[in-house]
Amino acid sequence: MADAVGLPRETVVKHHSPPLVLANEVHGCVPSVLAREDHLREALRKGGPFLMETDYIDDPRRPGAVLGPATVPRKTAKLRTTGALTDADAAVIHQALPSKTYGIDIR
Repeated sequence: MADAVGLPRETVVKHHSPPLVLANEVHGCVPSVLAREDHLREALRKGGPFLMETDYIDDPRRPGAVLGPATVPRKTAKLRTTGALTDADAAVIHQALPSKTYGIDIR
């Protein structure tokens, strides 16, 4: 679809992505993996770059139905503590890849 409308694939984000992060799985697009620990561990094992996201919605009729906004920092801290996520991995996920994808400087 990106090619059809002339968008560079590296600026297209696949939101709510399963841990499909390898080049042959994303075809140049940027995966944004749901911040569930099992998804993140698999994506990290595969080694492909990815963004991390929640599926947060603000719907008072469905409290707790989704991962809230605090999930990303909590999962990042936990994975760093266990050694599953290195400082370099965290820098790519939370700084380098968002900066490259969205064309902004994140520091």
